[in-house]
Amino acid sequence: MMLIIMSGGVLAQNSNNQVFSDQVYSQLKDSYMTISKFGDVVLESVVITFSTNDEFDSWTKYMSSDRTYFIAGACDSDCTDIDLYLGLEGSSEILAEDNDMDDKPLITFNPPEDGYYIISTILYNCDQAICYQGFSVISMSNN
Repeated sequence: MMLIIMSGGVLAQNSNNQVFSDQVYSQLKDSYMTISKFGDVVLESVVITFSTNDEFDSWTKYMSSDRTYFIAGACDSDCTDIDLYLGLEGSSEILAEDNDMDDKPLITFNPPEDGYYIISTILYNCDQAICYQGFSVISMSNN
């Protein structure tokens, strides 16, 4: 099952909005194609939204300890840096992160226990008032 979520505030109708969200989707699709070379993977969810510089966005995702998760991030052409963080819901501890200065972060994560985890993104170096960003959650059985 794949879940695609488009979220964010209301923007004036503009064909550029579609172009920017398509850029993010295309990068996430490329990440999926690369990761799928490692075996039988499942694309569990794709989230595409927009935000401003230095603004954290977070989502909750249930993860099973019998799967390996790949969380790939992307941002549009007006952005040069997006970071990903992962933590257990209800905890402030960061369990995995990719905070390199790039626009294609990737986290590989084996949950220590079944449960709800928080995926957070933050944009840096957005050249516009808003930039589109997103992430995908891809999983593979550990068996």
